[in-house]
Amino acid sequence: MKIDFKIEKGKNNDVFNDAIKLRYDIFVVEQECYSVPDQDEIDDYAYHIVGYNNNEVICCARVFYKDEILRWGRIAVKIDYRKNNLGLILLDYLKEFSINKMNAKTVNIHAQCYAANFYKKIGFVECGDKFIEDEIEHIEMNLSLI
Repeated sequence: MKIDFKIEKGKNNDVFNDAIKLRYDIFVVEQECYSVPDQDEIDDYAYHIVGYNNNEVICCARVFYKDEILRWGRIAVKIDYRKNNLGLILLDYLKEFSINKMNAKTVNIHAQCYAANFYKKIGFVECGDKFIEDEIEHIEMNLSLI
């Protein structure tokens, strides 16, 4: 499978529009979080990364600094592609982008608890107590990029 990644900053572009559609399908419909808006002010300044396979949107994420900490968020893989290691391919791409474009040494995520073991596969470590965000249990995790 060939994956073409595209990156755009902010909301006024096609990459963001493609990301929003996938995020809605996963974070609102699939996870039944209808009362929590998926879009927020972070989308205005985040880098939006979308992976395409033959022009089909198959994964996305956003990368941004908040409080001088590089964060990844809204990491999503289309349900039909979750058994193809696409999540790991996306995370590898995010790592390279974070090192080469963002000059980061560490990255922070708020992982949904059910996915924590997935993130541990690439070296993330838990760094706090569990908490509720967008009606779903999360855990804060960090990854060293050096």
